[in-house]
Amino acid sequence: MTRVAGADATHECAMRAICQQPWIHLALRAEPNFDLPFDSRFPLRDKPMSLLEISQALAEAERLPEFAFLSVCHGSGGTEEHEAMHLPHALHFMGFQSVVGTMWAVDEEVSRRIAAAFYHSLVVESKGTLNCANTPKALSQAVKMVEEGIPLEQSIAFIHVGA
Repeated sequence: MTRVAGADATHECAMRAICQQPWIHLALRAEPNFDLPFDSRFPLRDKPMSLLEISQALAEAERLPEFAFLSVCHGSGGTEEHEAMHLPHALHFMGFQSVVGTMWAVDEEVSRRIAAAFYHSLVVESKGTLNCANTPKALSQAVKMVEEGIPLEQSIAFIHVGA
């Protein structure tokens, strides 16, 4: 596992981790671009990382990515002039077999609680070995585990895309 945080949260370190690790968890802010979807980006310490850069890097990577969890402040959305562009779907189309994310902005604390419950459920469901095939069930269990005290629009925002 590679942790990219603090001073190491640079474009180069993040891109390297995405290409080398089969599982990633992005816990940061996203900036969707509805006019140029591949220019949607994740701000990092030195410069943003765009969906186009991720896609190009994954096309050259030696291994296909398996799983991504997008724990972002703004994961998707749209306006009257634009169709919704969902970052979880974009990562799935780039090659991630399985992606968990949100359909709209979710409170940071809610996202943290869902993520913790999700990984707990996934480890239990996978009998100690992470298996992205168990993602849908683990996400459903995680939402049920933490739904008390969370507004409905926050808990139903979480989606799974992929295998």
